[in-house]
Amino acid sequence: MQINLLIINDKEKDYEASKSIKELHKMLQSDSSEFDKIFLDAKSSKEMILPKPIYSDSSYKNEQNILAQETSDTDNGEPNLPETKLPSSEEIILLLNQEKEQSFLNEQEIQFLKDENLKFKNLISNLMAENDKLNEDLKAKLVDEVLDRPTTTQKMNVNLNNDSSTLKFEQMSEEKTFPDVNLPSNRGNEVRALLHSYIGKVRTLESQLAYSNSEKIGLEKELEKSKTKIKFLERINKVGTINGDLSQSLYMNCADDLSQRDDSLVSKEKHLLLEEIEILKLKINELNLKEQTLVDKLKSYNILIEQAQCEISQAYIEKERMQEDLILNQKLLKNFIENIDNCITRECEDVGNSYLMKLNELDRMNKSFLERLNEKELLNDKLEKEKNKMRSDIDMLTKRVQINDSEYVKFTEDMKIKIIHSKMDQSMLHSQLERVKIELSQSENIRHTDRLKFTEEINVLKNRLVEAESLLLSCKNECIQLHLYNQTLSNKVKNSDIDKNKLENALRESAVIHNNKMELKEKEFTNLVKNVQFKYENVLKELEGYIRTYEANVLKLQNECKTLIEKLDSSSTSYKKVTSQLISENQKLKNELNEALSQINKQIESNYKL
Repeated sequence: MQINLLIINDKEKDYEASKSIKELHKMLQSDSSEFDKIFLDAKSSKEMILPKPIYSDSSYKNEQNILAQETSDTDNGEPNLPETKLPSSEEIILLLNQEKEQSFLNEQEIQFLKDENLKFKNLISNLMAENDKLNEDLKAKLVDEVLDRPTTTQKMNVNLNNDSSTLKFEQMSEEKTFPDVNLPSNRGNEVRALLHSYIGKVRTLESQLAYSNSEKIGLEKELEKSKTKIKFLERINKVGTINGDLSQSLYMNCADDLSQRDDSLVSKEKHLLLEEIEILKLKINELNLKEQTLVDKLKSYNILIEQAQCEISQAYIEKERMQEDLILNQKLLKNFIENIDNCITRECEDVGNSYLMKLNELDRMNKSFLERLNEKELLNDKLEKEKNKMRSDIDMLTKRVQINDSEYVKFTEDMKIKIIHSKMDQSMLHSQLERVKIELSQSENIRHTDRLKFTEEINVLKNRLVEAESLLLSCKNECIQLHLYNQTLSNKVKNSDIDKNKLENALRESAVIHNNKMELKEKEFTNLVKNVQFKYENVLKELEGYIRTYEANVLKLQNECKTLIEKLDSSSTSYKKVTSQLISENQKLKNELNEALSQINKQIESNYKL
């Protein structure tokens, strides 16, 4: 609705601006036919129509009276000439030359004023074009904002006519433009307050624009008035020259007086018009500055409104995400609680199988190393035997010493190569052991993360238990209220019984006089009392039923909470047991690996020494 109002205001402003522009064009393009008619009427009636001066009314009336007297004298054919003598021809020529010079100067000044008027026209046309562009930009921005808005439930119908383009927004529902969002309270209130403030500021800026447009129209009207005055003065100068030519021989003094008066009036009004033009220039500059400031403010407010709309859309998206996450978390919790034991058992079996496989591989590697070591020991024994034989047969086999030495050198080289290979195998074993250690650390990290997840889930369940306890307290409060209501009803029944007893006593006292009537009344009253008691008993039964249902619901909630707590305790104990078993198995495996490494290192060192 706010956007519709803004668009309607923009349309009204555009319509008014178009009207003012058309009127300006008509006034600027109008011919001087009206002024010609005025001067023709003046010639026919032989009366000078002078413009009303701005400075005073008394001088203007005196001048009109003088002119009327002169024209009346000319009409009667008896001019009231002064008593002085007529001027000579030389003086007349000088006066005529002076008048021509003054008329030439007046024409130059009039042309200068015309040029300034043209400049003002161009400035006004440029300003109007800029205003039209700004209005179109504002409309386009508003339309883009409405189209880009993600949460509005509005239907847009765009009807483009040849004469004017109109936008009609039809709402599909009676909801607000910005529906309520389950945002944090402070955040939502801040966003709404910002939106309302920005909309109010935009409206104030639009009103300021309208006021500036109205001021501009007034200034344009003043310019038009000044133009009409200038044209009128030009006509007066022309008429003055014509009348001067006609009255050269007969009414020179009248012509001199008229020319002096006309020149004085023209000069005064010229100065006034120049001052008004300067004032108008200043006002136009001020209006331009105001328009620029208003345009900058509108741009900044549009940017802020777009940011606020983006924040609102992000809030909607976050709300939907949170809802989806809550639904998924509920489902995952249900499935997760059911599959915890299975996952733990599977992980334990997988980890145990992986460690058994690794241990078997290490045993195989150890066996292969032991076999190699045995082979090396056998070779060492053979070498010792050969050495003993060589020592015993040195004297006998001196010729074969060189051959045996060469064989011995070759054999030692082979042994060195074998030792290098054994070192390479040792490095491979070290790398494999480091990999095993890395895998163990990774498994410990995974278990730590699982523990954290379980603790978080336990905290969530504790929060739920707290909520259930709060519900229990609320149910208890409701039960207490119901008990109080029952007590009030019972008090009312007791009061009714007391009233009944009072009435019975009164009836017994008056039974002597009106036995039959009182019996009928007693029967009716007893029936009413029975009906009331029956109603109260039914109400009490219903209240007791409600209380029983509340108590049953409370017991169910307590039992469910207990079962959940027991399940959590059992799952936590089982998880602790499994984790302790896994930790003990990991420690055993580490110890076995360390022992195997120590044995392998000892064997390698002994072989290296040999």
